[in-house]
Amino acid sequence: MTEWLTVFATVIGGIVGYCILLNRAAHFVQPLRKRLARRGEHLLSNPYLSKTEEESVRFFLDNAFNGRLMFWGVFLVPIAMPFGFFSRRDDDRDRPESFFSEFGAFTNMTFISLFAANPFCGLIVAVEMLLLIIVMMLAGGTVGTLKMTIQAFVGRVGPGDGFRFGH
Repeated sequence: MTEWLTVFATVIGGIVGYCILLNRAAHFVQPLRKRLARRGEHLLSNPYLSKTEEESVRFFLDNAFNGRLMFWGVFLVPIAMPFGFFSRRDDDRDRPESFFSEFGAFTNMTFISLFAANPFCGLIVAVEMLLLIIVMMLAGGTVGTLKMTIQAFVGRVGPGDGFRFGH
């Protein structure tokens, strides 16, 4: 009977601890989520945004707090990331680097927001991404391949796209 009580107390303690973690994470990323909304709205008015990218931006703006997306990311990232690496668009050359920088920053902010909504699955997705980046780098054999792999998933990020929490 004591073993069941210990297991029950541990499970309840884990659930309570995870709820506290979710609350603190949501509070911590709230300023970033506000900037995410502004950046997303700005992106939607960008003439270089394709129809597919516009739908993606709208979807992520609508689901910035949805922890289930990170859960599905656990299963979809290993499938989608390699396809993103090999599917570069021909019209990417016609778009300025500032667009890729802005889109990449939006993507990164979205990931952080979704990570805060579900830290457990977010950690799994981050590890999957790291492993896939290493595999893609080893498959390509160059550091340039690593850069292309990262760009395929998170977009092109410029030097001024750092995150400032609390602003």
